[in-house]
Amino acid sequence: MPRKKQYQWDVETNGQEAPEQLSRSAKKRQSSALQDLGAELTKLPVNELDRLPLTPDLLEALRLYARISNREGKRRQLQFIGRLMREVDAGPLAEAIEARKNGQQAITYDIPCMEKYLKDTYGITVYQEQVMLLSRQLASFTRGESDALRKAMGKKKKAIVDAMKPKLTYLKYVCQL
Repeated sequence: MPRKKQYQWDVETNGQEAPEQLSRSAKKRQSSALQDLGAELTKLPVNELDRLPLTPDLLEALRLYARISNREGKRRQLQFIGRLMREVDAGPLAEAIEARKNGQQAITYDIPCMEKYLKDTYGITVYQEQVMLLSRQLASFTRGESDALRKAMGKKKKAIVDAMKPKLTYLKYVCQL
């Protein structure tokens, strides 16, 4: 009688039960869930990321994602973040994100008067209008200057933003609530 070929998954484990192998579909679902969690992490501000238990590689990948402007580059970086998420315990990260969404975790603002404009977006500057309002309130920009800042940020014109840096550096911390 011919001898049966022995594959790595058929190897005996010295009386111990072999670990159950996941199907391709299950692996794909896990990978997709981790990538979705990584996408949620990209929406958090940098100061929040520092408080989470992330590996240095994952933290660097999240920071790099924020600097990428190309759509395809963002997609690839998000896949890379999903791959790095396999090395991290996803449970505490998911709980921290859910706590923030549900309002259980307090949203912190760098400057208290920013709450007026950032309350609806959970403390994150999302809309260009928020940039304009914050620049007028904190740096005493005129409407024209705040619009120029918004356009420069939207079109990623670093030279214009650098020209406005001296005015942005010396912010007025006076809030008119």
